[in-house]
Amino acid sequence: MSIAPLNTYALSSPSALTNSSGLNDGSIEAGERISGEDRYETAAAIARAGWDTARYAIIASGESFPDALCAASLAKQHNAPILLTPKNTLAKATEEILLAKGVKEVMIIGGPGVISENVIKSIEDLGIDAARIAGINRYETSLKVAQAMGDFKEAVIASGQHFQDVLSIASIAAKKGMPILFTPQDSISSDLKNLLEQKVENTYVLGSDDAISDAVYRQLPSPRRFTGSDWYELNVAIVEAFAPELDMSLCFVAAGSSYPDTLAGSALAATYGSPVVLVGSPLKEVTSSFLQENSTHIQKIVAFGGTSALADNLLDTIAVKAGVADNAKGNAIGNEIGSQSRELAVSNLKATSVSAKQIYLAWDNNSEASLYTVYRAAAADGRYMELATAFSPYYIDTSLNPGTTYYYKVKAHTKSESGPYSKIVSGTTPPVSENLSQPQNVAVSVADAHQANISWDAVSHAGYYDVYRAASANGAFARIATVEHPYYQDADLTSGMSYYYRIQAVAASSVSPYSAVVQAGGDMDPGSSSSAGAGSATGTISDTNTLGTPGGFEVIFLETGEVYLGWNKVDNATYYTIYKSASKTGPYSILGTVVNTHYYDDNLLSKTAYYYKIQACNETSKGSQTEAKYVITK
Repeated sequence: MSIAPLNTYALSSPSALTNSSGLNDGSIEAGERISGEDRYETAAAIARAGWDTARYAIIASGESFPDALCAASLAKQHNAPILLTPKNTLAKATEEILLAKGVKEVMIIGGPGVISENVIKSIEDLGIDAARIAGINRYETSLKVAQAMGDFKEAVIASGQHFQDVLSIASIAAKKGMPILFTPQDSISSDLKNLLEQKVENTYVLGSDDAISDAVYRQLPSPRRFTGSDWYELNVAIVEAFAPELDMSLCFVAAGSSYPDTLAGSALAATYGSPVVLVGSPLKEVTSSFLQENSTHIQKIVAFGGTSALADNLLDTIAVKAGVADNAKGNAIGNEIGSQSRELAVSNLKATSVSAKQIYLAWDNNSEASLYTVYRAAAADGRYMELATAFSPYYIDTSLNPGTTYYYKVKAHTKSESGPYSKIVSGTTPPVSENLSQPQNVAVSVADAHQANISWDAVSHAGYYDVYRAASANGAFARIATVEHPYYQDADLTSGMSYYYRIQAVAASSVSPYSAVVQAGGDMDPGSSSSAGAGSATGTISDTNTLGTPGGFEVIFLETGEVYLGWNKVDNATYYTIYKSASKTGPYSILGTVVNTHYYDDNLLSKTAYYYKIQACNETSKGSQTEAKYVITK
């Protein structure tokens, strides 16, 4: 059977997926199906096959289908896999894949009746933000998911009673950016009607009058109805109607009697603009005819689910009908990448050490690309994590460790597709120089309840100094300032808290050892001072109040070609994180962190929209992000 080398992603063979003790994120030869021991492992296997990294993930119930069926379009919008979990405990396979793919934010589809608060807590305990999208029933939940998607001009209308109807169109709706909205057979809510009137020009209605009545149908914007005598006939009717917009060379197949595998797979299918064909055992005549009629276009078949859902002999029959049973037609992973993504290739990537803490990455500009994603790993064959989004063909990786080798690869993107990874390159930061000595005689004095003054002896040959601060002597130190002189005033403190500082001298190609740690705050009175001794200071930081959202946020495009960001100070915040995206709905990448309340961004392309958000942070908590604001460059 011919198998799908899916663009820039690799499908794992069944044995690798189900028998491996770890999560293999590398490219390995494709198998003929994507499956796991159960629905949760199958969903994780689909995520592993389709996403090298993912900032977002959708989590739906693996036990109750109604709320989850509308999730595919939201998943596609956020380039997110769909994962499954039981109601009361986070599935182990789901937990593993969230960590393996570096997920930062999770959207839970459905209320506590289908996914409990205990699951959300388990996700948050992994260090992942979780938000619930839910209504009082399946109809309201679908409406809230649609609202979360933002703008769209077309929508799918379904009864929400028959999951096969929705699964037939889920990947297509996701590809086209259409929400899937549920309504009862004989009525339409005022909220749904208002949403359609405000945003939608065309609707696609699933099922006959028994599913969506003619009375409801007549109230919809430019409706088109799809019907069939059973699930499989409806599925074929939908796929045939949208075939001109689909990549028919790759067809996914799934059992029509089981929703979990198909739901998770719909997000993957949408990524490639390919249909999901529902199949029964034995293969239905309407499906068989469809496969035969499209055999000149179909080159690869990939099944979702294990043999209990879709038996090997049924898969063999599908391959024969689709004309892909000849093994000679199989292609190795990467052949399709070259033909489909050549125009988005990143070439001539180079990594150059700038200092003991910085590596400069540069590559040839690709005129087709709107942005680039930069990945970094600690070893050439290690796990690559998303580092940043770059809007120009260069990036400076800062705050690195001296004397360390880092490995990088870059991928180019347009608004609708992604190119292949570049070749892997490495850069090594110089080691700490013995000629750049440790800063000595570090002293801190408390000027008032909100300011500490830090000073130290100048270090010969130092170009500048980095000032680090932490909540405890042995805690995580964050760089808060870079100064050219041997003193610094930290005027962004909270009364009653303890702060710990250390200093590092930096030259063009080396850094000094860190200074000893000094403490400010705690039992120190204003006007008193503390000097660094042989050991570290001790003490703990007091609890902070909940951080607010920065007010007065403004984004201004300047005549200098820069973007100015400004906002108001937030009580208890010790620094601010700036997020940037080429789309209002994201994904957003961290542009930088600052301790003051303004920032200038000069990493811009002309005639391009950029969206920004600000988040107040301290060493123990983070506030809510602001609403996105944008500029369009000239």
